[in-house]
Amino acid sequence: MQFIEFKNYFNPYQVFSIKDIEKEYPKFNKMNLIAWQKKKYIIKIRRRQLFYFLNKTIFSI
Repeated sequence: MQFIEFKNYFNPYQVFSIKDIEKEYPKFNKMNLIAWQKKKYIIKIRRRQLFYFLNKTIFSI
């Protein structure tokens, strides 16, 4: 799954959980969350629970 697709779906939510992700995308690879955290696209605010988008805009070059 690409981050853009993920962000387009979850952008209206301030905070989302892994359960929210699994409801919409049952075969979601949780390793994507780790990669996106390293790229500073999302931030984990609770252990294994809640995430939010660090930056509400994505710029393309």
